[in-house]
Amino acid sequence: MTFAASISLPRQTCDLLKIVAALLVITAHMASTALGAKYGSDHVAFYAIASQNGYIGVAVFFFLSGFGLMESEQKAHLDLKSFVRRRLMKIYLPVVLVSCLWLSLLYALPSVAEHQKWGGVFHWRTALYEILWNFSDPVMWYIRVLIFLYIAFFVCSVVALRLGVKNTFMIFLGLSICYAMNDTILGGGIQKHSVPMFAIGAMTSLIKSDRHAILKFGLMTVISGFAVSASAFITNHPLTGFAHCFFDYLMVLFLVIAISCKPIRWKVPVLLSAITFDLYLVHFKVLIVESEIMSLTVFLTLSIPISIAISYLFMRFRSLLLNPFIAK
Repeated sequence: MTFAASISLPRQTCDLLKIVAALLVITAHMASTALGAKYGSDHVAFYAIASQNGYIGVAVFFFLSGFGLMESEQKAHLDLKSFVRRRLMKIYLPVVLVSCLWLSLLYALPSVAEHQKWGGVFHWRTALYEILWNFSDPVMWYIRVLIFLYIAFFVCSVVALRLGVKNTFMIFLGLSICYAMNDTILGGGIQKHSVPMFAIGAMTSLIKSDRHAILKFGLMTVISGFAVSASAFITNHPLTGFAHCFFDYLMVLFLVIAISCKPIRWKVPVLLSAITFDLYLVHFKVLIVESEIMSLTVFLTLSIPISIAISYLFMRFRSLLLNPFIAK
């Protein structure tokens, strides 16, 4: 491995990282389910996987989302209408569709509805809120944040026409750090500590060919990670919270530098690269249903392949249904 001055993240490498991130998130939620009341496991491996895998996966997802969006922006700036149809609707409409299907399933399966604390009672106003915004799934907080980040990205892309793109997105990064710190301090948790990785991803796309791109990326990531992680001292577990947050930033830093120095030439299966977003949308719902009917051994064995299969079917269904409303 030789040290690289520039950053290299080709499309196929990003697809591979998305697959890895999706699997990290799934295994984290599998482990959390195994530790839950239904199975009641207390295995140390489940604690380790549940406490770290998902956070790393989400950090990678945020980074790649910002990086990919800026890559597209540099090819062509979109007006508001085009941005909504070609960018925002690609993430919003699928999650609305999956929420409709999930609420229908909850209504049909009272035991699962009870697990979700719905109790089988559905008011149309509540259902509408769940479908259009809350998305009836605790892991969908990521999508809600991502929607705001997409909107903020578009605003920055317009402002950048006056202030300059690098200056504008450095401001965006600063505001993202403030948001993550504020959420950690007021919320007392670290769920959204990796939100600035989206802005870091966008900035990485801008500086990837600079003379000292790796150094700039490293400083930006370490400083951002330290600032956000410092807010974890306000939580109930100050030292472990700090280490937990900072570790995720360091992991993304390591991955980007390692891949830039030693490019990955693995051919990513087309199926897996096509369903990574769908996998995030459906996997937790699949885990909930599976935990109602499976033993722990069967659950751990079949959860990933079943999630992949359901994600593929959903991807085909939503492509058929939603493509007319989403511009290419």
